[in-house]
Amino acid sequence: MQSRSPKFTLLSLLSLNRTCSGGLETIFGGAKQAALDVPLPAGRGGEGGTPPPSTTATTTVAAVVAAARADLLTGKPDLFLSPDGSGSVRPGILVLVNDTDWELW
Repeated sequence: MQSRSPKFTLLSLLSLNRTCSGGLETIFGGAKQAALDVPLPAGRGGEGGTPPPSTTATTTVAAVVAAARADLLTGKPDLFLSPDGSGSVRPGILVLVNDTDWELW
């Protein structure tokens, strides 16, 4: 009888809290706060029965913006995202990660 390797399941989503203020909440259904699940990139370990290399999940701000647009945005996308098709937020929208401007990192 062949022994089986244990299978480890990786988290496929990163759960975040999103907060809007200054009027931006109007295009997100009036909700100032909402939970947001962001898909994690593939290839973080755990394939073939081996345990994940760490329990730290990482993603990018671009993935968070895309998930917010796909899951939470109820108003016009042009009010949140730049109309040039780059997927970045419009000028004048300040994105904070842990109360710090993400562009300063």
